[in-house]
Amino acid sequence: MRHDTPPSRTHCDFSCNGEKICETMDKAGVPARGRWRTLVLYMRGMQEYEQLAEDQKARIQNLLINTLRSKDYSDESYESLIQQKNDILNQSNRMYLQAALQKTERLVQEFGDLMIQRRKDVKRLGDETVTLIETEGGDSALIIEKIRDSFSEVVEAMDQDARLLQEMTRTDPLTNIANRRAFDEVLADAARAWTEQGTPFSLIMLDIDHFKRFNDTYGHRIGDQALITVAALLREAGKSFAKENDCTFIPARYGGEEFAVILPGVVQNDAMDAAEDVLAKVRAYNFVIRDADGGVIERGIRLTLSAGVAEVLPEWNGNFTDRIVDAADKAMYSAKRQGRNRVRLYVEGGF
Repeated sequence: MRHDTPPSRTHCDFSCNGEKICETMDKAGVPARGRWRTLVLYMRGMQEYEQLAEDQKARIQNLLINTLRSKDYSDESYESLIQQKNDILNQSNRMYLQAALQKTERLVQEFGDLMIQRRKDVKRLGDETVTLIETEGGDSALIIEKIRDSFSEVVEAMDQDARLLQEMTRTDPLTNIANRRAFDEVLADAARAWTEQGTPFSLIMLDIDHFKRFNDTYGHRIGDQALITVAALLREAGKSFAKENDCTFIPARYGGEEFAVILPGVVQNDAMDAAEDVLAKVRAYNFVIRDADGGVIERGIRLTLSAGVAEVLPEWNGNFTDRIVDAADKAMYSAKRQGRNRVRLYVEGGF
């Protein structure tokens, strides 16, 4: 078993609450060289990670404190600490996986229901065909006409099923706007139009500010209400913008609390206007928190969005879908760094 031994140290620049962090770790017996101090500083810094829920931050800090109190800096303790930390960090991934599995289960159930219904329709068609032959006697023309009508009804119903299934696989079940699959397909179409016809397109990436904190405060059920409302406001703003500018506005849920808007044929200045319209509509909306029975818990809740806008650029010279997503993402995170609740435009070489 290997133990790191602390050598002498003459300089420390990091401090917290008036005390050098290095001195604090000295008191806790943390080895001065090797991986332990790096891990301690890394886990301590997770308090600032906005993507982590408050309970995850608290569990990580408790884990770190308990480790420092035990003063067990063996290899076994290090590996155990890493494993426990990863288990806490993967908590949100497991939640997303569970949600995805539930969505898949719903789709399978709906598909099964459709197939059962069509099986009944086909059986009914067979029964009606036999009845026609038995009752209509030798009038073959009438029999054939009625059988064709029955087949047409079943075929039309199956066509409707196919359209419904296609829509189900392209729609986010929570917000009822385009899902990630539909987003990828539409973005690929826009990139193809740019490559083949020179038709410009822009992309807006939007993220709800401090949504982790909102979820921690009000719970995931209320968080879902907020996502549904933001998506509805996004659609509403999109309809107005598309009508005024005679263009297409395609909103999608990109993932989690992040949304996207694809704007085929729209240049960056107009896309900036569209993003500002969306932010203004969400900013002005008075969110009402309701309990499971529909009763009002709290009024006057305000949410804001940060947004990044990018237009496809000829100098990218290929791989336009990935490039424009990266560009809009960079602009969005620039908006967050500059205070949130704002829109930033991607400028090549400026990020």
